[in-house]
Amino acid sequence: MGYTHYYEYGDMSARQFEAIVADVETLRGSARARLGIRTESACDQANLRYEMNGLGEEAFEPFAIMGGDQRELRPNFRNPNFHCCKTIRKPYDAIVAASLIAMKHHMRDDVELGSDGSIEEPDWDKAFRLYHETFPNRPPPPIPFFKIWKSGE
Repeated sequence: MGYTHYYEYGDMSARQFEAIVADVETLRGSARARLGIRTESACDQANLRYEMNGLGEEAFEPFAIMGGDQRELRPNFRNPNFHCCKTIRKPYDAIVAASLIAMKHHMRDDVELGSDGSIEEPDWDKAFRLYHETFPNRPPPPIPFFKIWKSGE
């Protein structure tokens, strides 16, 4: 087990994908400048695939975003819309959590988020601060922010 974030969405348009990836890249730059967090990323724009992770010893599972219809892209998954990223609280966790805030900003009710953490924890506080310092003119994300995940979902 480890500290994990969960996100569920069915169909992500190319426009949403591009906007979210642009935000994640902006957050990466901001996190490096403000917090000294170093990461790496790869984007396959043609196939709407993106991954970001910490560097070296600071890496764990990549944070992945896939544009398109998840049922078509992941047909062998029990729930093809369900994604997760286990960060075990490595430094890049702040960027992953802030990226989920950005995803919620762009997808609104079309994405459901969850986390092993809670909004009141310092880890999420760091993510919200990173997000709001990077995008100071954006409104807060819609509430409720998290879905309550049931065991076995």
